[in-house]
Amino acid sequence: MQWNPKAHTDEENARWSWARAHEWINWPLFVSPSLVPLLLLFMSWKWAVPLIIVLSALWAVLVFTGNVDIKINLAKLGPDIVAARWFICGAIVIYLLYELYFIDALVALLWTVLYPPLSKLRLFRMVFMGDDPRFIAPYQQQLMMQLGYELNTPPPAA
Repeated sequence: MQWNPKAHTDEENARWSWARAHEWINWPLFVSPSLVPLLLLFMSWKWAVPLIIVLSALWAVLVFTGNVDIKINLAKLGPDIVAARWFICGAIVIYLLYELYFIDALVALLWTVLYPPLSKLRLFRMVFMGDDPRFIAPYQQQLMMQLGYELNTPPPAA
């Protein structure tokens, strides 16, 4: 479902952009419920899970240094990508079981359950800044500007 800013109030647009900015900061981990099962088609879980962790760490460095701009079209797709996890996971689990990759099928099936506790670990919270408003606010502002809002800047001091 695509977001239409004209059909919503300023407050709703602000909440929507805050949620999308929060997801953007944690993008690799956020989309991982759909991404990990896809990766398991090409590699073992022993490679796929650490790959997501490394990608998330690298993404966190980019976010922390301000070297990544939020892309509104990707941000809009995030919830849809995550919602598709059940279809993606189900199809891939069936395929992996058919190919007798039982452990990979189990990891694909359980990843949706396994990744939230992983994101709550203190190390992840320190590295990925997932709940820190100082890191979310600039991305929310970028989204609000892409939605057509102007950034209010204080007048220069006299």
